[in-house]
Amino acid sequence: SVLFPKRLGVPDELASMVVECITNSYMNAETIRVDGGIRMPPK
Repeated sequence: SVLFPKRLGVPDELASMVVECITNSYMNAETIRVDGGIRMPPK
């Protein structure tokens, strides 16, 4: 039931994003949403 993208991410993809955030010197004080575009409703 995932609309976009057509699948959920896999751990390797998340790990790749984390490595990029750590090694990229241009990343500074950013908030990265790791939800694949899915916005969960508040509880």
